[in-house]
Amino acid sequence: MIRHLWTSGALMAAILFLAAGCRQKAVNTEEEVGLPDTILKINRLIDDKPNDASLYDTRAKLYIEYKDPRSALADAEKAIALEPKEPDYYVTRGDVFFSLGKVHDAISSLKQARSVSSTHIPSLLKLGEIYFFLKDYKTSILYLDSAAKLDDTNPDPYLMSGFALAEAGDTANAIRYFNETLKRDKNNYRANIHLGVIYTHKLNPIAVEYYQNALNIKPESAEAFYNLGKFYQDMGKFNEAIDAYLAVTRLKDDMGFRDNAFYGLGYIHIELKVYDTARDYFGQAIQANPAYYQAYYAKGYAHERLGDLMNAKAYYDKALEINPGYETAREARDQVVRLINSPM
Repeated sequence: MIRHLWTSGALMAAILFLAAGCRQKAVNTEEEVGLPDTILKINRLIDDKPNDASLYDTRAKLYIEYKDPRSALADAEKAIALEPKEPDYYVTRGDVFFSLGKVHDAISSLKQARSVSSTHIPSLLKLGEIYFFLKDYKTSILYLDSAAKLDDTNPDPYLMSGFALAEAGDTANAIRYFNETLKRDKNNYRANIHLGVIYTHKLNPIAVEYYQNALNIKPESAEAFYNLGKFYQDMGKFNEAIDAYLAVTRLKDDMGFRDNAFYGLGYIHIELKVYDTARDYFGQAIQANPAYYQAYYAKGYAHERLGDLMNAKAYYDKALEINPGYETAREARDQVVRLINSPM
């Protein structure tokens, strides 16, 4: 999952603007109550320097962060009006448009930044990302390659191109771009994770090296531990997989991988035919994620293998309650019902 550079937003308090040509300097006016201190400080600076475009740009970014895109847009427009030759301000406005869901306006603003400065790397990176968002991977890579040509030491365009190529299914070139990222930033966590994922799909043991690199960078990464466990599971190395999955369950921040780790532990114990342990792990997966219908099915299967048909039926029914179209659970439930109703 790619973490976009873009920020999302919604409405919050409106900014206190100047009235009747006079600068308002009172602290804690009604309009300012509840505004973050960082914005209040910028307000004071703008009172003193009302024609400083950089202050409006800074406040616009803060409004994006605090989810007030309309106030952010007003400030971004003000910054551009004061200093129309500064490409960074068009990028800020592009961020605001994107947060409002106005994707094509965002593109237009970024292209205006390019018209102000054809060598402006941030606008190229943002255009590359927005076209990635639109799944136009070819155009995305064109912009990212342009950014790379302007600064070959920057790992970001190579990383983002790797994402685009991976999404487009071109894993060979994705590998090449992720490796180019690591040449420029050997401690790039995301490049290591994505190389691990690609090699996991190929069942190539080099995946372990990339996941271990990721763990060296972020020693408590649930994502890296889980991916490592899944690779070992797929390779049939169950002891190593169990260790990695258990590591996920011990982390304070499981990054949403706890339920899948418990499920993986249950799955391995099904493979080992240790059904009571598998049942308990599937139960912990359900506790971590009560909507995990596959875990209900799997726990039902463990009960069935243990000869507990009534509980097997109950868990199959729960899986179907959550996902009525889950045919695997339906077939298993119907089979158990026939066994329950069959004469001894």
